Amino acid sequence: MPPSVELSTLPNMPPKELGAPLLIERNPLGDFTFFADFAIAEWLKPEIDNFDLVKMESVAQSVYGSKPWGYISNRTHATVSNPTSIYNLLQRSCAPKAVAIVTYSLRSRMVAQIEKEHCKTVPLDIFEDLSNACEWMQQQIRVLKEDFSLTAS
Repeated sequence: MPPSVELSTLPNMPPKELGAPLLIERNPLGDFTFFADFAIAEWLKPEIDNFDLVKMESVAQSVYGSKPWGYISNRTHATVSNPTSIYNLLQRSCAPKAVAIVTYSLRSRMVAQIEKEHCKTVPLDIFEDLSNACEWMQQQIRVLKEDFSLTAS
């Protein structure tokens, strides 16, 4: 298991109201912070391939099981240059049910806009601030959990 890191060492920290993360994982792929209902990924490389997604999916599966969860791509380190990366993530068996992308540059925002235009299967929105993305994600997951509990009954 990779070493854990203190939440305070992560750039553009999420709001304190979220409480303590369930798991913080730092590895050569990036920093991944798993909260009760969503994960924040800060990939260290610009291109996300299938191997990367399988590793992230494995951790997400162990943390969330079958319950709905969200994914925030906090693009502090790099811009995803391939707009189909998010589509590939959504094809995984343990795919997130909502996606937020946090951008810090015009180029990154333009790529995220292309991703949003092609994402028709789950709610996806773009933000310039991690706190706003976390608030939006909490709202999305709240609705999804209500729907999930209705269908499970």
